[in-house]
Amino acid sequence: MSRLGPARAFSQAAVGASLAWFPGMGLGLGLVQAGLFLVWDLSALGAAQGWLYTALGWWATRGLHWDGLADIADAWGSGARGERFWEICKDSRVGAFGVMGVVLGMGLMAALAGACLDRGLGVALLLAPMLGRSMIVALACVARPLARPGLGGTFLREATAARLAWVLGWTILLWLGVAGMQAWTVLLLALALAAVPCWRLLALGRAQGGLNGDFLGSAALLSELAVLAAWLLAA
Repeated sequence: MSRLGPARAFSQAAVGASLAWFPGMGLGLGLVQAGLFLVWDLSALGAAQGWLYTALGWWATRGLHWDGLADIADAWGSGARGERFWEICKDSRVGAFGVMGVVLGMGLMAALAGACLDRGLGVALLLAPMLGRSMIVALACVARPLARPGLGGTFLREATAARLAWVLGWTILLWLGVAGMQAWTVLLLALALAAVPCWRLLALGRAQGGLNGDFLGSAALLSELAVLAAWLLAA
């Protein structure tokens, strides 16, 4: 799911076991995306800082989740229902709604990341990918009965309540360990903001009779935006 490890096939059991590592994996991706800004002062780049952060996330994940967001935007924007919805969702061609969704998403991420850097909130850039991956597990656990075939469906079927509890526990510990105990309120705000798009994705999945990896990838990105917004609102 990233460039940080070689691409290869895994068993369903291994995929399920990997869910426990999602917070740590997200934090590792956060280091890739935010490390540059935490080590050097790149404020001379101005607004380009936020775009560079967004581009590093796109590079590290091979654009996997952005592709999922484009698919969901296309299928949702079309107004199609049932199997036609899923045909559009799985179509490799990107339509107007997919383009608009990705442009809006990347623009928001670049703007929010740039604003965080301007206010000295580099820690938000580090923690956003971590919470994003944790929200994948949360949505997958709640939406297990909606699992469709594919890798996303495997994650859904393996996302048990016990695994979700483990992931949330590690998410809290890593968040407070990185940002400090005083960041409790920001964490709660970030979770509340991230719950909104995840709830809407769940509602869309129920209306369309299924949920796949595109939904999970969209949840990750929208939750990352929620984290950046939470830090700015709490500052």
